[in-house]
Amino acid sequence: MDSLKRKVHTNGDLIGQRAVNIASGLMGGLPIISEIVRSSAIIALGAVSKWSNFFHGFFLLLVMLFLIPIIEWIPNAALAALLIYAGYNLASFKHFIHVYSIGKGQFFIFLTIIFFTLFEDLLVGVAAGMLVKIGIEFYLGLKLKYIFKTSFLIKEFPNETVVHLQEAAIFSHRNTLKKILNSNIEFYR
Repeated sequence: MDSLKRKVHTNGDLIGQRAVNIASGLMGGLPIISEIVRSSAIIALGAVSKWSNFFHGFFLLLVMLFLIPIIEWIPNAALAALLIYAGYNLASFKHFIHVYSIGKGQFFIFLTIIFFTLFEDLLVGVAAGMLVKIGIEFYLGLKLKYIFKTSFLIKEFPNETVVHLQEAAIFSHRNTLKKILNSNIEFYR
């Protein structure tokens, strides 16, 4: 989502959430989760720095501390309308067309995640999507031993290095493939 396409420390958000959840739990509060709606709204408004998330949270804290009586005057229907509008913008028709253009299997996974998220829970939706993806891969011939093991062949040419996956490329291979592509290729021979 970053307009500047910067490389992101993938564990940074998890470390921050862990620290905040520990502090919240010690004070008797509820756990927090990362949400795409807030991040996409901040980016749509032109944010380019990690500080935008910090200041958004800081100002939200100030509002929660000092403006709760005023917030309680806002009808729940109005708040629901804002959430529906934000969700509609995140899942616009162009996203459905884009996912369908990737492939029918990806589109089916996408619809499964949406269905289970809407009618059950976000985590149930993600789990259902993962199970459908694995089911599709088994249907296409993926062997059980390659669910968590990546089989690949590296070919070096004068100006490039090519990594051929010999089995399916699925989400459980992400970290291994990332290491292969980001580190010294010689290490993996």
